[in-house]
Amino acid sequence: MRSIIHSIRENPGLAIFMLALLLRAAWVVTLDNVLVWPDEQEFAAVARHIVAGDGYVSSSYRANPVVPVYLSSFLWLFGENWLLPRLGQAVIGALTCTLLYRLTGLLASRGAAVAAGLMLAIYPAHIYLTGVFYVTSLATFLSILTVHLIVVATGSRTPLRWAVLAGCVLGLTALTRATYLVYAPAACLALVWADPSRWRKLVPAAAALGVAMVVVVAPWCVRNSTVFGQPMLISSGLWETLWKGTNEVADGSADDRNMAWATPLWTSRLDRMSQPERKEVVATYDRIATDVQESYQRTGDIFLSRDEVLRPHVVGYIADNPGRFATLFARKIVTLFQAFSDTEKRNTYTSGEKKLIAAVTFYPVLALALVGLVLAAPSHRRAAPVYFMVLGFVALYGVLTACTRFRLPIDPFLMIFAALPLDRVLGRAADRAWLLQRIPHPTRART
Repeated sequence: MRSIIHSIRENPGLAIFMLALLLRAAWVVTLDNVLVWPDEQEFAAVARHIVAGDGYVSSSYRANPVVPVYLSSFLWLFGENWLLPRLGQAVIGALTCTLLYRLTGLLASRGAAVAAGLMLAIYPAHIYLTGVFYVTSLATFLSILTVHLIVVATGSRTPLRWAVLAGCVLGLTALTRATYLVYAPAACLALVWADPSRWRKLVPAAAALGVAMVVVVAPWCVRNSTVFGQPMLISSGLWETLWKGTNEVADGSADDRNMAWATPLWTSRLDRMSQPERKEVVATYDRIATDVQESYQRTGDIFLSRDEVLRPHVVGYIADNPGRFATLFARKIVTLFQAFSDTEKRNTYTSGEKKLIAAVTFYPVLALALVGLVLAAPSHRRAAPVYFMVLGFVALYGVLTACTRFRLPIDPFLMIFAALPLDRVLGRAADRAWLLQRIPHPTRART
């Protein structure tokens, strides 16, 4: 134990990396060589096409390329041995913990940096994600790297080069998950907001960040527009997801993300309505279903067709029902900050024991983070890149749909704030211990 404490004191970043890697590697080696969740199965199917030489073959909804390309590199080298890409994610997860340590050190004290890095290193949700091929592991690493580079840029004498690098990484993050596009304007604003007195240097840097991100993302957008025959950014599904979170039967729960008409969930929600309301909604979606089928005959992609048909409907519904939109927004924020959202598919990972672990490990972090936000208020400009990342994603999922998994990429940023009260308490305790070691014991002093 003394050697561990000594190593943490001497080289905290390395100690955090090794601890995080050990825990993640120990987890993934216990997993069977199978893919459990639909998302990872679909990404693996795209990766197989890449390895077979077919190119990037996917629906428009799975056109975010980073995870399939990552998997294809392992498939090409080693075949379908899923342990190896999981171990790759274990390394990425350990690097994420070290990067969080460094980012927190830039914004706060060394003690807070150690606390944040250790929290993420032992955080069960992120250890679990190491063994799953969602976008979360890669996106979390890239998003923290983006924020780290922006913070470095705000304090650098030459912010332009750091901003360009941050824009490139942000572009890669968006190619991992398109929702990170929402952070682009926030990142540019954060650069200038962090130190308005240096606006002559930071405004050009912010512009360069935006341009760099566009340069990274634009080729893939052109590719998508060519492949799918219509303008498309990184992937489709925006308007359908907006509809899922705000429609006639949505209730702001995590189940909304599985919403589709003519399903048991849809029917059970309709049964809560009065007969006239239900009749009107059924007639509306009979027309929508017909329009989607007609669009599908033209586009050949069901996700593009749903987006096309649902876009005017959901925009009109929100415009006509702003109060309901606001109510659902608030409910989705509550859902987002639940420790564990129920999933459509049930297995050993959705047991009551796992839910308890999630609650015990998340809610204390959330409580400490709320205290830390108060403590960090005097230096809010310096922490602007972190504030904007958290606020941007909370607002985004309040508008779209929410569940625990969607919040996990911002949990490390919450840990930065959670580390502040820990450092305040533990730091004072350490100072008192150090002082007591140096005060002569009264008995010894007399002798």
